[in-house]
Amino acid sequence: MQIYHKESKPDDYLFYTVIHGIRHPMSADAVAAFMKKYGDTARMECPEVPERVHPHQLRHTRAIHYYRAGMPLSLVAEQLGHASPETTKIYAYADSDMKRAAIEKIEKRNETDTAIPIWENNEEMILQLVGLN
Repeated sequence: MQIYHKESKPDDYLFYTVIHGIRHPMSADAVAAFMKKYGDTARMECPEVPERVHPHQLRHTRAIHYYRAGMPLSLVAEQLGHASPETTKIYAYADSDMKRAAIEKIEKRNETDTAIPIWENNEEMILQLVGLN
């Protein structure tokens, strides 16, 4: 954001107009038109840009980035201002990278876990565990 909004603060509007030197939020319709215009322009260069580009995609994308970076869903909900974490569950899906990282973490833990089970070489405990003693 600092590239385009050099004098902005974290609480400033992302989309704004300046009237008599004062920043005002851009109307929802103006933001939608702005995003449609630049989405159409971007699609000419990059066909992967979706046909319908809308402001909520920015919010959705940011929430997904928070979640994939490891932010707990309850904090993502708080950041988005959701009254209920249930609303935020639409962001709680794992992509391929998240799944791969989780599998690698488990495999790494299994490689370093050399503890011997307490029942190993303990015939009496094994019999108790299976209910034969």
